[in-house]
Amino acid sequence: MKSEKPISLRHGFYEVDYLPENDRIRFTIHPDARKEVLKRLLELNHKIHEEEVKASLWEKKKTSGKKKTSGGASNVVNEPEINYGLLKKQEDKE
Repeated sequence: MKSEKPISLRHGFYEVDYLPENDRIRFTIHPDARKEVLKRLLELNHKIHEEEVKASLWEKKKTSGKKKTSGGASNVVNEPEINYGLLKKQEDKE
């Protein structure tokens, strides 16, 4: 990676497409430089991850398919009990 040539950042005011249309001008690096920086960071990230896998720092993922819920838990939210909140206080007064 160190043998790659330096990136010419060419700082200036550029329109960036990931912002709202009425506020896209920013002082930043040139879009081509931004793409090159992101590309190199991605390559570096993959390289580091590969080294971490070789060093057994990552657990191997199971390829069983869908995620199973433990203990029969579901994603259903139940209604609160009748004695919940203000209803309970009103019942206590009676």
